[in-house]
Amino acid sequence: MAAPAVAVLMPVHNGETFLRTTIDSVLAQTWQDFELLVVDDGSTDNSAAVAREYRDSRVRVERFEQNRGLSAALNHGLQMTAAPIVARQDADDVSRPDRLATQLAVLRTHPDIALIGSQARAIDREGRAIRMVRRPLEDRSIRWYALLDNPFIHTSVMFRRGAVLACGGFNAAFDPFSQDYALWWRIMQRHRVENLAEPLVDYRVNPDSIMGRVDQGVEAPHRAKFEGIARELVSRHVIEAYGKHGLSPDEALLMAGFLVGIDVGELPRFLAIFSRLLDWFEQEHGAVRSSRDFLRTLSRQYDAIAYRVRPPARSAALRTYGAALRRHPRLLTLPPWTNVAVMTVLGRSGRVRLARWREALARA
Repeated sequence: MAAPAVAVLMPVHNGETFLRTTIDSVLAQTWQDFELLVVDDGSTDNSAAVAREYRDSRVRVERFEQNRGLSAALNHGLQMTAAPIVARQDADDVSRPDRLATQLAVLRTHPDIALIGSQARAIDREGRAIRMVRRPLEDRSIRWYALLDNPFIHTSVMFRRGAVLACGGFNAAFDPFSQDYALWWRIMQRHRVENLAEPLVDYRVNPDSIMGRVDQGVEAPHRAKFEGIARELVSRHVIEAYGKHGLSPDEALLMAGFLVGIDVGELPRFLAIFSRLLDWFEQEHGAVRSSRDFLRTLSRQYDAIAYRVRPPARSAALRTYGAALRRHPRLLTLPPWTNVAVMTVLGRSGRVRLARWREALARA
């Protein structure tokens, strides 16, 4: 029997709440030549039973009797399928009907692209739209963004299975937060990558998930592990890319503040190192200076820096946005500068109110 064109790889651990909705979204794809490989990672709820209820021959269920972790489930799925192309699907998210067809068409047209993602729409537990989740589009913008943060939305990615296996697959040392980020970095050192502008997936924001609780600051052990992983990966990426220019390990470690937070006293030094990295990147890739996608990516990064200074302060926001405009005056014309007035006039509390207002509009 011939292998399907695409394997949709879906690990699940105690995910029965949203599993039917997710599986239904995969089976509703306009592209039909696929298998859905559900890897139940030692669930103690009815996840495996829910998946096995489907009588569609394209649905395959693998089960671990004990929880082994996300990387083990993903690597097992990669070994179990013979499909040359793999699409990731988280067990609580939703794929748009044309997702597989759209991404597969790009990979078939561009054999040099090994990894492709998309934008996403964030939804709440009831499936109501909250906001857009955006990532850089072009290969160069993605490479720059990847120095400091994950440039792909995991549940949106499709990749060439052979490229992932050649890079060693997913590394459990970075579970449960960043095994994908570590792998995407390795892939982009060998291959071209891309994100599509369309939101092809709905990403469910779940405050009860591990990352949700980390973001809320209520999971101290997980928060400590997340910060440790973030510091290891970001400092490793920055040194690998620019250690040759004399960047010190201490300076590289400071750049992990982009993910874990920047002490207000370190902000001037952080911005200076960020500017040096940007100098080196633009020297290597001169064309990015005229790329709207690259400038939009920078705009979002400076906005994220202003937001992640702790404790939050209007003076820190002003310093950050001022550095951005001195760097590239064109950033003033790009989103998300609607946040600037809120951050500089009202501080972080204003940013929180703005997010709540947008959420209310989305639900209206």
